[in-house]
Amino acid sequence: MDINWEGVVASLGAIGIGATTLGYLAHRLIDSLLGRGLEKYKGELQREADHYKADLQRLTKEHSVRFQRLHGASADAAAEIYARLVALDEALSSALRSFQHTGDMPLDRKLSEVAKLHNDLRHYYLPRAIYLSKNNCKRIDEILEYFKDIFFDVTSYTIDPMAPEYLHNRDLLLERFEVWEKARGTYKNQFGSAKTGLEQAFRELMGIKGEDS
Repeated sequence: MDINWEGVVASLGAIGIGATTLGYLAHRLIDSLLGRGLEKYKGELQREADHYKADLQRLTKEHSVRFQRLHGASADAAAEIYARLVALDEALSSALRSFQHTGDMPLDRKLSEVAKLHNDLRHYYLPRAIYLSKNNCKRIDEILEYFKDIFFDVTSYTIDPMAPEYLHNRDLLLERFEVWEKARGTYKNQFGSAKTGLEQAFRELMGIKGEDS
């Protein structure tokens, strides 16, 4: 039997061309499918990124609002505490002066006013301590403790140095003088230093730093 080699070659060529065409079309189809899948995936990622970005912006804003409110409460508490401390400091300084001015109110009344100002400061501070840092609370607690030491000293003896019990008892008068000198030392050193430290800390809390030019 004669074989038509030309026909066989032509058939094989046609098959090769068909296979090549099919391969090309399959490749294009896969590329198209992959391309559409990739675009869909990129779209989903973008939507998720936008969602997370919106959540982050919302959380950042909420945190900023809470921080501003907390800082405002801290600054308000610090300002009022310091104002009350200054009033206490001035009254205490007046009561502890070695020489009282003519026309001043009696020492016992001065110390009653000092005690009232101390209580006002303490009652205002305690429920608002939550708004202050631990270090600032420690400073205020120290100031209140120094005040208690001072007040105990100056009230441990009869306040008025001209009281009858001192007229014929110089030793008792000397003891009174010594405890008052001790109280003045506590006021000048520990109380004054703690007040200065608290003042600086409150300035920093309110963003006031450095010296005026």
